[in-house]
Amino acid sequence: MGILEKMRLDGKKAFVTGGARGIGKCIATALAEAGADVAIVDVDLEEAEKTAREIEAANHIKAIAGWMWHSATRESVMASRWRMTTWLTGTGSSRSI
Repeated sequence: MGILEKMRLDGKKAFVTGGARGIGKCIATALAEAGADVAIVDVDLEEAEKTAREIEAANHIKAIAGWMWHSATRESVMASRWRMTTWLTGTGSSRSI
């Protein structure tokens, strides 16, 4: 078995905060390409949903979106009976000082 096969994430579930764009989106996409289902959580729900649709279409895996800090996000993840195996954060700040 080669290294890429050993690094497969089939059957794993990942929760990626800040996953709608930038580094978080790259992390979520890489996890999906490796076979993991992903929850894209971001403060921009519209962008998170767009990213989830893109990831689902490209990788034929389950991707859900949620608004960070909202109880409905937790409930959505729990309702889908996901047992999180990976929790990553791609959040940063784009606010000017």
